[in-house]
Amino acid sequence: MDDITMYDLFQILLFWYMLIIAWVVLGLSVLFFIIALRKKSQKLMSVSVILMTPNILLLIIQEIEPVIMLLFIIWFAVQILMFIKILREKRYLK
Repeated sequence: MDDITMYDLFQILLFWYMLIIAWVVLGLSVLFFIIALRKKSQKLMSVSVILMTPNILLLIIQEIEPVIMLLFIIWFAVQILMFIKILREKRYLK
């Protein structure tokens, strides 16, 4: 019987991350984003951006389908732009 290598364990971890965790984190990010826009909350918008950061870092490391990668990066850019907009409205940045 072959031994399981660290590479195999890493691939299994990435599989489960992409299968479950990435989509849950994306869903939570969208939820916090919508709530932050309605309440114009800086804290909720920052939580939304923070939740999306691991997915973006994973996209940089791994090769994933280009369409999904493009959508994730566009979504992350929209979150950051709205975060800056809320900061400006609260007069933190001028």
